[in-house]
Amino acid sequence: MTGQTLSLAALRAFARIVETGSVTRASRSLNISQSAVSHHLKAVEARASAPLFIRSGQRLIPTETGRLFYIDVRDALRILTGAETRLHPGGETRLVLGVQYSIGFHALAPVWTRIADACPGLRIDLDLLAEEPATGQRHIDVCVSTWPLDPDFLTKAEFETHWRPYAAPGIAVSGWEGGGPSLISFENGTDWRSWGMTNEQIVGRTIHTNSAGLAQTLATQGAGIALCADILANAAVGSGQLSPLSDRTIVLEWGQIRLAVNAQSAQRAEIGPLVELLSSILSPG
Repeated sequence: MTGQTLSLAALRAFARIVETGSVTRASRSLNISQSAVSHHLKAVEARASAPLFIRSGQRLIPTETGRLFYIDVRDALRILTGAETRLHPGGETRLVLGVQYSIGFHALAPVWTRIADACPGLRIDLDLLAEEPATGQRHIDVCVSTWPLDPDFLTKAEFETHWRPYAAPGIAVSGWEGGGPSLISFENGTDWRSWGMTNEQIVGRTIHTNSAGLAQTLATQGAGIALCADILANAAVGSGQLSPLSDRTIVLEWGQIRLAVNAQSAQRAEIGPLVELLSSILSPG
């Protein structure tokens, strides 16, 4: 790399882009504007002698150069955080909470103030995960996701996550099972069998997605019906954006939420109260 010294803000933005997979998610995680993150990314890329990312649709995937640079940046940021803690030994304890993006955005973000207030003296850095964290790619103390995790993570709780169809109020018509609005589905639509539908009924009327957040957004725009976990739809239901279309829920094998703790975490003593609080938030009912 050549040119002027990179700012600490640029390095933090670069690391968060690698960790979240996009400028948009990095900006939300860092609580700064997308334009600021884009500016930092351009500054880092201008210094690089080789490409740092491959752009795949809206996702940024680090190249080998980008991955190696990220490891250096991540380690440097950890050292700086440790130095800050040494200057203020009686200050906050830092803990990284890694959360699958849709769970974090739709289930935890609406109650984030409650989480912060319940953990005084604990600085919780929320890391929104776009995909299963790779071994050694980033440090996470506590992880909430539907993914299988590295053996270093010890499962503390699994939550029976109930799913049902939702739609924006006013767009769902009676008899939607046979000919309502366009359907939004996961897993190629096969889960709609649980509501008495067949594959033939949904051919040509299904939008395939693996993101509850995307499905929910499309549904609120009147695009159709979204199959969402209740916990991901709670905030939208409370605000009047979505309404459930069925009193019946199902439990999908691939959609269970797992709360796990990193056995290598240096903050194990401080994790217990947070795990208990998250368990109460994520438990059905």
